[in-house]
Amino acid sequence: MNPRQLFLLLPVLFLWSCSTGVDLPSGTSRGYSSVRLSDKAPHIDTPDRYKQGQKWARQNIRDLCQQKGLQVSEDSAQLEISHLVLIQDNSTTMALREYFTGGLEADAMEDLAHQRGVVQSKEVEQFNRAGLVIDVREINSGDLVYRNYVKRDILPEGTPLEVRQRLVQEAVIEALGPFFS
Repeated sequence: MNPRQLFLLLPVLFLWSCSTGVDLPSGTSRGYSSVRLSDKAPHIDTPDRYKQGQKWARQNIRDLCQQKGLQVSEDSAQLEISHLVLIQDNSTTMALREYFTGGLEADAMEDLAHQRGVVQSKEVEQFNRAGLVIDVREINSGDLVYRNYVKRDILPEGTPLEVRQRLVQEAVIEALGPFFS
């Protein structure tokens, strides 16, 4: 994955909580002790230029959960965390769904992002942005416990790898951090 493209979507996700049909529950980790990261969706593959960023996002999600006291397990767990990346420029919106379990919700988020960020946008300058959506679901009930997102401009070509890694980490902390409050 091209990490500089991991976070975008300026106006896209901004108004989610206002009658958009996209739920943003704000539950916390209290009462839970274990989590697993979503499996790779079958038959969905992230384009090569985005794979490294996907890898960094997953690793940062794992690391943050462990730092906050949740046991990360590949087998049985109480919670499952998945993430969706939305990539956008002045004319297109693309969803990276490889590690997102939201199904039809991913379609709704991509459509909303496209409507707000491309169709209704009044921005005249060329832009490239990415949004990161993180979901936490209770495994037994399937209930969505927590959802949050962040958005960032995509970094220009030539940005050092270490800077890209740090920005992915910061985005994960911003999106998932409130879950541990």
